[in-house]
Amino acid sequence: MTIVEESGTAAAEAAGWTKDTLVLWRAPGCRTCAGTGEQGRVALHEMLAVFDFPDPNLSIGGRTVSTLSTQALYMMNSPLVMDQARSAAQQVLEATQPGGQSLDDNGRIMLLYQRALQRPPSEAEWSDVRHGLEVAHTIGRFDIGQSVVIRQGTVVAVEGIEGTDATIRRAGSLVRGDFVVVKVCKPTQDRRFDLPAIGAQTVQAMCEAGARVLAVEAGRTVMLDREAMIAAADAADVSIVAVEAGTP
Repeated sequence: MTIVEESGTAAAEAAGWTKDTLVLWRAPGCRTCAGTGEQGRVALHEMLAVFDFPDPNLSIGGRTVSTLSTQALYMMNSPLVMDQARSAAQQVLEATQPGGQSLDDNGRIMLLYQRALQRPPSEAEWSDVRHGLEVAHTIGRFDIGQSVVIRQGTVVAVEGIEGTDATIRRAGSLVRGDFVVVKVCKPTQDRRFDLPAIGAQTVQAMCEAGARVLAVEAGRTVMLDREAMIAAADAADVSIVAVEAGTP
């Protein structure tokens, strides 16, 4: 699903595909497994055999050879992978900058990196971001805090004197992850020297708590150790977005 998505040939979310609903192959099943095809010891798909899946028909103490070479050959010669790679490459070659100019090689590499390793928020997450911005701006007028945590339209936590990272961890103790963190600049803050800050520690707190999205205000947020923060977010599949200041 990821290969097809990133190549631009299909939008999995628009088609209603998820990691839970998209099934590429399933054994026919039997009476023992109630037709699920998940409890038998046979019918191992060739892709699973190539990608180091244990053979259920053999009892061995440990693998004696590596399957990395066969995995690489399988991917390099897969018609699906080659078609999607060509599609992704064509889109990158045709991509332009906001002013209409073609991207240089560095720009194309960065675009490929973003498409392969980063993810935009889902529509549900964007809805929580918009709600969080409204709540954060409201409490900011009372000089309460900079951050709020939203999950499925519900305010889970509001930042107090403990700070953003502690607020995120508190939210993680209240709900089972999958929430959005929104951090804004309060109207009472002097933007000449007092701006909200995020960094690798913020993302670490989000990972520990199970947060999925961090939304901040563009032009009103200080990013500490930007490269480390982005690397940590990419590794944890956390989306970081900057919205225009004052966006409702």
